[in-house]
Amino acid sequence: MDPTTTMEGDNISQILHKEGLCVKFDDLANEKYTQRVLVDLPNLVVRSLAMSASNLNSVYHVKDGESHPFAEVASFECAFNGTLEEQLTQ
Repeated sequence: MDPTTTMEGDNISQILHKEGLCVKFDDLANEKYTQRVLVDLPNLVVRSLAMSASNLNSVYHVKDGESHPFAEVASFECAFNGTLEEQLTQ
């Protein structure tokens, strides 16, 4: 999926869903539940980027020969897998 990027001042936050999001619905009832929803987010990356010191005076202007005006200052990577079940009333 395309990254989601937000910019505030000299900082950028970036959220990447490298392998997408998978949501499965199962309504085949059994003795434990009547319905369930399975959510799988196999790879989520959240990054915080700051403008490099050499570019602070020239916002949105990349100097000749410099291809990376931002530096990564924080990064968080995780995976998420969850199941929601609707149980039978007893």
